[in-house]
Amino acid sequence: MPVPATRIYRTIQPVVRLAEELGKRLRITVAKDTIRKLKKFAELKNIHDAEERRKILEGAFEVSAAKVNNQRILLLDDLYRSGATMNAIAEVLIASGASVVYAFAFTQTRSSA
Repeated sequence: MPVPATRIYRTIQPVVRLAEELGKRLRITVAKDTIRKLKKFAELKNIHDAEERRKILEGAFEVSAAKVNNQRILLLDDLYRSGATMNAIAEVLIASGASVVYAFAFTQTRSSA
């Protein structure tokens, strides 16, 4: 399940493309439209304060409970900085009935913030 993109103006979303290819190779379903952003916000990689990131992400996502109930979820993102986005989405997934959530990011920032 790919994390929704921040830059929605891109014609090709890298995380979605990577998720689709991974799903094809592993023969698993990729649920592209299960996580929905409820509000717009700036890229979090440019926000250095952890508490500010947490506040921005509060109430930022919803998921289709029918699609995640009792499911094991692999959450994919392109960039890991603090884990704030994945944590926020994982909380919503678990609250919506997912049995377990695994997280995988393709790259990590060099920053320690």
